[in-house]
Amino acid sequence: MLAERIERAAILGYGTIRGGGLSRPRKGREPLERFRPRRISFEHCRDVRVENVALRDSDRWTLHFYDCDGVQARGLTIAAHYGIPNSDGIDVDGCRNVTISGCEMVTGDDCVVIKTTNYLGEPRPCENITVSNCTLSTKAAGVKIGTETHGDFSNISMSNCTIFGSGKYRPDGVCLEAVDGARVRGVSISNVAMRHVRTPIFVRVGNRRGASRLEDAVISNVVAVDAEMTSSITGIPAQTVDNVTVSDVRLVMTGGAPASQAEIEVPERESAYPSGSMFGNLPAYGFFVRHARGVDLRGVSISCEQPDGRPVIVADDVEGLTVEGLRAEGPLRLTNVRRALVRGARSRVKVTGGRSSEIRLVAEHQTQESEIVERGPDVRPESIRVSVP
Repeated sequence: MLAERIERAAILGYGTIRGGGLSRPRKGREPLERFRPRRISFEHCRDVRVENVALRDSDRWTLHFYDCDGVQARGLTIAAHYGIPNSDGIDVDGCRNVTISGCEMVTGDDCVVIKTTNYLGEPRPCENITVSNCTLSTKAAGVKIGTETHGDFSNISMSNCTIFGSGKYRPDGVCLEAVDGARVRGVSISNVAMRHVRTPIFVRVGNRRGASRLEDAVISNVVAVDAEMTSSITGIPAQTVDNVTVSDVRLVMTGGAPASQAEIEVPERESAYPSGSMFGNLPAYGFFVRHARGVDLRGVSISCEQPDGRPVIVADDVEGLTVEGLRAEGPLRLTNVRRALVRGARSRVKVTGGRSSEIRLVAEHQTQESEIVERGPDVRPESIRVSVP
């Protein structure tokens, strides 16, 4: 079903629109069919409403908006078979002024994905997008900016949603990606509950088809229970992730990794497809932060269902790091970190790397410096300052 260059277009419930996806789910490594249509696609449209309908068994993307302005998707039930590749729920592609609310989705690929493709050879920006009050289940990502990021993104908000896996499938929770030359700026993620997920929070700048930027993102009031893999905020050597705040977050990890995993060397993988599992096991069980500037972790609580031998946080090549009010077991490791503040953490801090400088540790109570900080041999003594409130 295709609507092209239409104003005031609407699909209104109640009722069900079915595709052919359920009739032939993919099995194992069976090759994909060459042509699999999107279920519903709006292209170059204005003032679009899709409300109170059920969309089931799509062969590919279920609901695709491309270069549309003024979109409302409300009260939708979207169900796609887990065995159908690319069976996204809602794809917002180069659109402006979009509201998605009150939807329930079970999909074989990303539930809500905000992207800027070069679908027709002309990537458009995504601006003023809100996603709220949705229930999302998938084996891919609950909410994602990306993967295609050819045009810029700004003013994007996602709030009051739940994300969960099912059976053997664990999705990534929230993914913010810039990998194809775009600038992603002004993103707010808040009030999200996750369960049985793979990676709760994944923030990534890469370089698949051009230098990209991701900056000014706030992630707050997130709870993730039974989370399997480490959250990460990573750029690349030539381009940092800038100004990311994570606050009031509670993560319950599965844990169970041995201490030997703390020594893992993480590959850069600059041009690789981004996903929460792209690096494999990481040297921290809570957060891994690398090639970043202006990262604030405030009021973060992290625990493990099984004992884990890795540090809770590993930061590598970060300028401007704040860790305040951390509640977790295990040490923090800072490597080549500049201008850092660690306040109120109960954990020991290990500082390494000859470029580490201007690191301030504020202890909760009077203590000896040797009790809360371990300084590597290549770190100058004046690079670390320990104080009490």
